[in-house]
Amino acid sequence: MFFWLYGLCFANAIGEVADAKITFKEIQFLVLNLLGGISLLIYGIYLMGEGLQKAAGERMRYILGRLTGKPVWGVLVGTGVTSLIQSSSATTVMVVGFVNARLMTLTQAIGVILGANIGTTITGQLIAFKLTDYALLILALGFFLFFFSRRKVVKNIGQFTLGFGILFLGLNLMKDGVGFLRDHPAISATFENFADKPLLGLAAGLAMTSILQSSSATIGIVIAMVSGGLLSIEEAVPIILGDNIGTCITAVLASIGTNRNARRAALAHVMFNVIGTIIILLVLRPYVDMIKQTAIDPARQAANAHTIFNVLNTMLFLPFVPLYARLMTKLIPGQDVNRRDAIYLDKRLLSTPGVAFDQAVKELARMAGFTAASLRNIEKAIRLNKLNVLTDIEEDEEIVDDLQKQITAYLVEISERSIPADISEKIPPMLHSVNDIERIGDLCVDLKRLLGEKEFHRAEFSPMANEELGVLQGIVANALDETHRALAYRDVAIARKVLGSIAEIENLAHKTRNNHIQRLCDGQCQIHSGVFFIEMINIYENIATRCQNVTAAIVEYLGQK
Repeated sequence: MFFWLYGLCFANAIGEVADAKITFKEIQFLVLNLLGGISLLIYGIYLMGEGLQKAAGERMRYILGRLTGKPVWGVLVGTGVTSLIQSSSATTVMVVGFVNARLMTLTQAIGVILGANIGTTITGQLIAFKLTDYALLILALGFFLFFFSRRKVVKNIGQFTLGFGILFLGLNLMKDGVGFLRDHPAISATFENFADKPLLGLAAGLAMTSILQSSSATIGIVIAMVSGGLLSIEEAVPIILGDNIGTCITAVLASIGTNRNARRAALAHVMFNVIGTIIILLVLRPYVDMIKQTAIDPARQAANAHTIFNVLNTMLFLPFVPLYARLMTKLIPGQDVNRRDAIYLDKRLLSTPGVAFDQAVKELARMAGFTAASLRNIEKAIRLNKLNVLTDIEEDEEIVDDLQKQITAYLVEISERSIPADISEKIPPMLHSVNDIERIGDLCVDLKRLLGEKEFHRAEFSPMANEELGVLQGIVANALDETHRALAYRDVAIARKVLGSIAEIENLAHKTRNNHIQRLCDGQCQIHSGVFFIEMINIYENIATRCQNVTAAIVEYLGQK
């Protein structure tokens, strides 16, 4: 809207300069004040949000991912987090990432999105306090705290205060420019159309927020224009409604390339604001009259219009969140079925290393699940003496290979960021565990190959050899199943149980190997069959060793504290 406004000002200025009414110097003053003011406003909001995110962002993201079991809790958490990080767009992008990574259900995500729309109105309420006369004092205080304090928390608060001061400095500049525009007939007539034709104001607010990527910035601009007398509250409300729709563009862009549930969360955000806007447009006059009763100050009225819209809209949607989630599922039907893609790894979570690392462990557990299923299928094929049940072994091994590459790349990206020491020390053993699980996948393929060669050469094991091999493969398959469970639940007790079974497996493998050698010496087993038998024992021992490595890492580094 403001790019259009500058163009309109410039076009009108050309005509009026010819009539000697407005000089180019005045036009330059206007444009520089508005552009400079908007720039400082946006930068101030950015500094405020960044300062608070540094102070509590990691904790807030953890809360966002954990304390959203019921929709009402989601609303409260979404409101709190967005109030702190000063951006509903940032919250909804995180929510899309969490849903894409299976950290959050669609129902939980919708609750958080409702709360985020309330939380983002806090900035407008702060701006409406009219602290512009104290902008330089707030700036000085923020500068002192940020540059002279050695404590991180104080520095972060200083950054927030510095941003707060810059925000009001920007508002001061904008008000000077707005005061100039107020007496311009063409501009006044244009904004009067927003009251008579609210769809024009709606489109202007939508476009402005889509361009600025910040609903708080748009509200700040609107409040400055209302304070300067350029906009009446009747003209401001349609722009505020458009601002609520425009803020959805960030979540929509973030959902590109995500799974269906993440796209449903983005659609839920859009439809929430669109439906609420349509309802308010139908009762626009009474709504504006109600807003006028909330405060005398026009700036506070504009801030209240933004807050009350989102509170009323949330109250309308909250009882129907589960039904709303089902509606989103019907609008974007289907399921994500590509087994080769990692389902827990999401680059949107890399800014939260702790959450991102937990997601990598979940993906490793999923990877281990493929190898555990393969080994159980091999056990079944040996027991039934039917190799035709082993159709998926190679495909599962390829999936495991793909997941190894994706998890490794994700862990490397985590390590390249500024991360806490406790996460940094976990990454090397995690990488080793990824390689161990991938190697188990290879060993399952080797077992299938051996069974095929054994059948081709018509090699038979003695009844005693089959019995001993069955016991060994059962214990090893169980160890791999338990390793999978230990990873899935980050359960140290299960991991220790596996570690305790490794010695038993090694003793059993040693005993089985010696018994087979004795049978070869006694002529009870064929020599060419013995080669397959010994190699299979070696593979099972190797799998057990890999399970030992992974479970040791769980006990030492990966288990839940």
